[in-house]
Amino acid sequence: MRKIPGFFVVMVGFLLPVAKAHEGAGPDSKLIDTLWTAYDPASTDVVDHSIWTGLLSRHLVEGEDGVNRFRYSALTGMEKGLLNDYVYQLEAVDVTDLNRAEQMAYWINLYNAVTVKVVAEHYPVKSIRNVLSGGLFS
Repeated sequence: MRKIPGFFVVMVGFLLPVAKAHEGAGPDSKLIDTLWTAYDPASTDVVDHSIWTGLLSRHLVEGEDGVNRFRYSALTGMEKGLLNDYVYQLEAVDVTDLNRAEQMAYWINLYNAVTVKVVAEHYPVKSIRNVLSGGLFS
């Protein structure tokens, strides 16, 4: 089965609503079908999210308003390297070999890790919208 780069998958996730609004202008529908519908219900494969879990345990803080926030300012260079390693590790996973529950954890963690990675690469920024504005989402 073909491996699908994680960052591409995240971008497809961002672009899917736009693609549906502009029929024929989006990603290949067969690829989207593979990404969102193919899975192995008998799979016992488990994706290792320990790097991500460690980063969250060190940098995720609950605000007084009850909203969790990531402390980008405290992220070290070594931890940025670990985050990159984690995203590359996820890119190597063949998601169609996973069961539904493991796929859900995969997609949620990949989306969040890439979001943190993008903001960390441009930190300090007020919002990820500032990073993405003027590009694909303008």
